[in-house]
Amino acid sequence: MSKHFCLLLLVLPGICFSQNRIGTGKVAELFNQYCASCHSEDLSGGLGGSLLSGEWKHIGPELSFIDYVAKGDLQMGMPPFESALDRQQLRSLEIYVAEMQQKASRAEAPVVSKEGDHYQAGGAHFKLEVVVDGLDHPWALSFLPDGRGLYTERSGELFLLELSGRVTPVEGIPNDIWVRGQGGLMEAAPHPEYAENGWIYLGYASSGGERDGKKQGMTKIVRGKIVEDQWRDEETVFETPFEFHRSAGVHFGTRFVFKDGYLFFGIGDRGAQDHAQDLSRPNGKIHRIHDDGRVPQDNPFIDQADAYPSIWSYGNRNPQGLAYIQSPAHCGSPSMDHEVGMRSIGSKAARTTVGQLSPTA
Repeated sequence: MSKHFCLLLLVLPGICFSQNRIGTGKVAELFNQYCASCHSEDLSGGLGGSLLSGEWKHIGPELSFIDYVAKGDLQMGMPPFESALDRQQLRSLEIYVAEMQQKASRAEAPVVSKEGDHYQAGGAHFKLEVVVDGLDHPWALSFLPDGRGLYTERSGELFLLELSGRVTPVEGIPNDIWVRGQGGLMEAAPHPEYAENGWIYLGYASSGGERDGKKQGMTKIVRGKIVEDQWRDEETVFETPFEFHRSAGVHFGTRFVFKDGYLFFGIGDRGAQDHAQDLSRPNGKIHRIHDDGRVPQDNPFIDQADAYPSIWSYGNRNPQGLAYIQSPAHCGSPSMDHEVGMRSIGSKAARTTVGQLSPTA
């Protein structure tokens, strides 16, 4: 069976400020002291090769950056540094190199120029036009075959958007939407065969009741049809038992991907990071179900005792971006402002905020 790969993107808040200081500080001084004589201060190369390309000849799954620099490779002219630098310093150099690779990559990105409301970047010319404004925490935007937009506000509103800018609220949407913290009405997307079946899928936080005097909730998915601006024919596609509901108002996930009759979606760890590694729990996972809610019998953990049957991959802190790609490419480059990783069938994600997330099948 071929493997299906999904790319997840999770924005990490509060990191952007550090991006402005890349290439400065004590780590830069450490690099200049020990590494610049071979690789130059800007990492472009000298006696040694450039470190900016991100293509390592000797570093990979079997040999880490830290171990390679510590042990060296005298045959390739690389001296060992384990007696001069401790592992914390080596790790800081690894992050520094990754940051400098980012900086070099951004320097090569197309420069955006603006004149009035017209923009130019990378040979493309485009105009920015405001279609609708004054939104209250908009969370999802998708498009129907007739060109209309469908968007949600986290506070529990679903809207149809005409290209003219006319906005029409959809009445009668689910009455169990739980607006708490990051939760509320989140994802909204049409079925790939919407023109034939009319199904719209919604992902939202739903509360199943109270425990110890606190409301509890979890991500829920339903589908329905919009007829004359009314939500009708609702069916529950995914809902967890109340025992898995939590009071935390964070990490609900919910992004959708439709592929070959399946629905992939994510649920965040709901503020309990250890649960993401626990196969008996639904939170902190990517799930795969049939588009009508049935669990595929070839899911990777379907035969494992106590495993939640819809799990496709686990160890996902809060997947709020999800896309399907065809090829088993390696993980994206390390990034300080995003947590990026590939998810293959049955994979486990590393818990990290800086560096590559490497799945283990």
